[in-house]
Amino acid sequence: MSKRRKLSKDISVNNTAKIKKPFYKKWWFILLVVVGVIGVFSDPDESKETIDSSPNNAEEVAAKDTSEEDSAIIAESTKKEDALAESESIEKVEEAKAAEEEKFLAESIAIEESRKESVVPREHENALSNAYDYLDYTSFSKSGLYDQLVYEGYPADAVQYAIENVKADWNANALQAAIDYLDYSSFSDQGLYDQLIYEEYTSEQAQYAIDNLP
Repeated sequence: MSKRRKLSKDISVNNTAKIKKPFYKKWWFILLVVVGVIGVFSDPDESKETIDSSPNNAEEVAAKDTSEEDSAIIAESTKKEDALAESESIEKVEEAKAAEEEKFLAESIAIEESRKESVVPREHENALSNAYDYLDYTSFSKSGLYDQLVYEGYPADAVQYAIENVKADWNANALQAAIDYLDYSSFSDQGLYDQLIYEEYTSEQAQYAIDNLP
């Protein structure tokens, strides 16, 4: 009776040992199953995309930095060019404005001078009118006409104005004076020449008259 119990006890112990060994193998199996499930449901493309999209590539990072640096340099250069163009534009506008002001000032001065010149004193106008009257009456040399106006009492500036502005051909006057003298009396060429010099014609004008007598 005692021997059977002991045998039963040994059998029970052996059975227990046999049960424990498969129990540990089960956990390893579960762990492998879990890892397999995780591997099945994980997306390899997403993992690859994450790896590819991460800036771990040294060349891509360097290229990105270089591109940003180039963009900054181009932006700065463009900014400087715009500033320079604006400065040149302002300078041109100022130069054009200065030139316009200078032109306006010159025109104003010219108009003022012209206005002053156009205002001829009454006595100057009278002297000029009287000079034409004398030339219509008889032939005068330039100096002879000057003396005649002085004799009439005009001031020197009025006489000078008349002589400078009267329209006369002094050579033609010398020739007409020579013809008038010959109508009045007979003259030799030398005598007529001397008479014209006496009338204050120049030597060139007197000679012109002698050379062109009819």
